[in-house]
Amino acid sequence: MASKNKCTACAGTVPMKEMLHCKFCELVIHWIHSSISEQTMKDIQQCTGLIWCCNGCVGQMEAFKPGNLGEKFNKTLDNDDLNLAMKNLESKITMLQDELKNIKNIQDCNNVISGQIKEIKTILDKKITEDILDKKINSLQDGLRKSYSFRCCERCCWEES
Repeated sequence: MASKNKCTACAGTVPMKEMLHCKFCELVIHWIHSSISEQTMKDIQQCTGLIWCCNGCVGQMEAFKPGNLGEKFNKTLDNDDLNLAMKNLESKITMLQDELKNIKNIQDCNNVISGQIKEIKTILDKKITEDILDKKINSLQDGLRKSYSFRCCERCCWEES
């Protein structure tokens, strides 16, 4: 186990907190022998699931990358870039939350308007029914008057003859 923690650069034993371990070729070195800064090493130690690979393995992987993908993968983001990206995401999340509130307000308004439309429809249906009944009653009354006046007239005319 001790040989597994030997630094390839200086042959010294590498404590876990100072170790960079290539997940592809199993190379182990002290982080100070690499080209990364102390802050980057601290950031790496805080990440879980992060895979570090040595320059040799990176060079071999570059041969398998099509086109200019290698340049894109080699670009690193510093904390300012990440903070700016986070602020942009937070701003977009806030904007989406505001839009969601607006949509909920519109839905509430639509529900109120739908209720008012139902009330108006009920009133109109009732009014139409009342108007139809009034017309039917008037028609029946007119028919009754005509029928009554015809009968009265027949009676009068018949009595005279």
